[in-house]
Amino acid sequence: MTLSKYHETEKEYLVFDSSKNSEALTPGLLRSFCSRNFGINSQGILVVPSPAENTAPYKLLDFSGNEISLDKESRSVFEKYRKNIPPSNVIYYFNEN
Repeated sequence: MTLSKYHETEKEYLVFDSSKNSEALTPGLLRSFCSRNFGINSQGILVVPSPAENTAPYKLLDFSGNEISLDKESRSVFEKYRKNIPPSNVIYYFNEN
């Protein structure tokens, strides 16, 4: 699983691109990614659908997997991602089964 981390003025977001990842985001993964003390520390995860999906350009999830309203920072992160502006960090997560 590959995630990109972007920093904005006061917030940090992870971008999960469905076209680049075959794994699904589970509630457990979302909690661990967003955890300030034990995870990657993110206010939310922007889920970018694959081009085959005919949906909105992206959605923003909180640590519980609930879709939350978009804010100007999340829109800015999506624009950076869409324009291929490099992220602050690229995180590779390997799930051992």
